[in-house]
Amino acid sequence: MSFETDRCDLCDKLYNNKRRLPLKNSPNLFNFIADRYYSLFQKRLSDDIVICAACYTRHSKTLKTANDTRIASHGTVEPMDYENAVDTTRSETKVDVSTQTERTDSRDVSIDCTLIAKNLFSAPITIPPYSNKYCCICNAKFSTQRVITLSDDVRMNAFKFYLIYFRHNSRCCRSHLENNYLKSSAIYALNRNYPETSSVTDELLSTMIKEIQIELKRTSQNLLRFTPPLSFDDSFKYSNEDYKILIGIEKDQFRDLCTQVTMRNANNRSIEMAIGCLLTKLRLGVSNKVVKTLFSFSSDRLVAQINDRAYKALLKFFVPQHLGFQHKSRNDIINNHTRPLAKNLLANGEDVAILILD
Repeated sequence: MSFETDRCDLCDKLYNNKRRLPLKNSPNLFNFIADRYYSLFQKRLSDDIVICAACYTRHSKTLKTANDTRIASHGTVEPMDYENAVDTTRSETKVDVSTQTERTDSRDVSIDCTLIAKNLFSAPITIPPYSNKYCCICNAKFSTQRVITLSDDVRMNAFKFYLIYFRHNSRCCRSHLENNYLKSSAIYALNRNYPETSSVTDELLSTMIKEIQIELKRTSQNLLRFTPPLSFDDSFKYSNEDYKILIGIEKDQFRDLCTQVTMRNANNRSIEMAIGCLLTKLRLGVSNKVVKTLFSFSSDRLVAQINDRAYKALLKFFVPQHLGFQHKSRNDIINNHTRPLAKNLLANGEDVAILILD
């Protein structure tokens, strides 16, 4: 899915119409870039390629350097007249350089071209684009969406679990996140919109290695701290089978249950920990002392208070929606919970509510 605004065909960064430069207007520069592109990817560039002013300026400088080197080596310019090409690019880029310098702080301007670089290689990592106007996940325009800057925890979790690397200060819609993790719908959108393999420069790889090193140090420090044996705050800590053993329901069912309950998070427990503590006690049939040890609570009395508040919250918000005559209407019973056989046997085929008490 492409953004509404055009993108540079080289670096895939956003630019507006004032910065779009058809490369065919400078055939010598086009040939120079096409040769480098083919040497890297064994592919030919299309004749109608359009690039941004930043890429235009960068490769013009590279072209000038190549020309100067050839002059120094051979004393003259060989058949491809790079000098004229450089003069042309200088005159053309001057029109856009002023526009570009006026917006030096704009994140939507292509700062560097990462597609055609000397130290470039392919890596099995999804790297979404970076923009201040569009979501890096679903490509929605930020003017109509709630925006959030991805924290380092979210970025590292996406990289660890899904091999998706977000650049620093990447922004997305707030609806894509849940407790410092990307939702499954966001992962699906990323896999659909972007390739699984990306071109990575040595500079970007160095940045990624440094961030991984910082994450490893932080993780090792957290491991040294005491953590409770049981914790429902991290949904990735246990599998569906573990959830069934501990509380009798699957992970997604537990999440749905917690969303239906209105409670306040406390300093000593979250909503998930309170509901999980109560369900664990009911499932395993253990005493409050055992629960205190499993969840590392400070006292048996605290366990009793947490279970009592979780019980009252479930009784108030969850039970009325799933138990009792009031949780379903008469039409719902007739249309969705009455079999044709029961209608024919007990009501002569008429649409009536049938209640059987045993």
